[in-house]
Amino acid sequence: MPGLSFLASSEPINNIEELPIAIIPNDLFFRAYSTIIHINDDEPIRNCIPEISPLNLDIDNNRLECQIKINEFEYDILMSLTEDKIWTLITDSEIRVRADKSENDIIEKSLEEILNEYYPSLIMPSGSVIEGRNKITPNRTIENLPSNIWKVKDWTGCNIRAERYEEVPTAGNIPVINKTIELIRPDFEIDRDVLILDDGSHEIADLIWFQQDTKQVHFIHCKASHGENPGRRKADCDILFTQAMRSIHWISSVSLIDRLKERIQGNSELILTNQVTWDALADDFKINNWSYNIILPQPGFDIVQVSNRDRVNNNIYELAIPMYERILGSMAQLEIWGS
Repeated sequence: MPGLSFLASSEPINNIEELPIAIIPNDLFFRAYSTIIHINDDEPIRNCIPEISPLNLDIDNNRLECQIKINEFEYDILMSLTEDKIWTLITDSEIRVRADKSENDIIEKSLEEILNEYYPSLIMPSGSVIEGRNKITPNRTIENLPSNIWKVKDWTGCNIRAERYEEVPTAGNIPVINKTIELIRPDFEIDRDVLILDDGSHEIADLIWFQQDTKQVHFIHCKASHGENPGRRKADCDILFTQAMRSIHWISSVSLIDRLKERIQGNSELILTNQVTWDALADDFKINNWSYNIILPQPGFDIVQVSNRDRVNNNIYELAIPMYERILGSMAQLEIWGS
């Protein structure tokens, strides 16, 4: 069609030629519904988004071998585009999903049926995306990411190779999560804003910041650098960008507050925030009153280098394109913090 050359191209495929860097469960399904997963006779698992990890590509048998994790449960799962059923769960366990959107919109199916009806997205090293039997390739010849998503931050005193939060960090050796808290502290309003440390298995983000003045929910994913000095290493973005795309599930999600309440009762904790402030915000939270922002602090990014669209072999920029498009399509904003 004339005049539509700016769009991504889509083509049917019947095989996968390389191992995906990430597999993202269908965000429209998991955002729109409040879910309960039943595994045999165990306690029901509420509002947990399965994590699917690519393990091996068996090219001879045209089969992608993966692992799916639901809380502490782990199963093998296969994907094959030559079979009638694309996704096959390898287990004797009975895994069923109940998804509620309203009184009149309730889905009750097996997890395997859900995966074959609401296809996960495969994020490929080239930046293309595979959904079901279709490959979607962004038009990189004209793609230009907004310059305002790239933010240079001052990481003085930060150990850029250490990520995990420490209660009392050593001066001059501050982990990335602690330093990120320092960076947002000047804009954080005590007794009004809420900050949650959710670092751990099945996290929504390392930090979730509810900012009252701007009515924004910030999902903040922090990652340590693979090198001593900032640069443009692809290894510094792979997991980070995957986590960013996973957090799309929680944008305008009916389950966000309930999930955070469950997490806080577990290993997650309030930072710079008292329980009274959190309870008041949770009780009054209305999805449509808030906008959403995904922040990716990675001090291993040299912003001048990674934000340069014309730089040869700039894998970080290439992979940021499908990530940004997914985030923009979910009606959220993106910031990438580097050095």
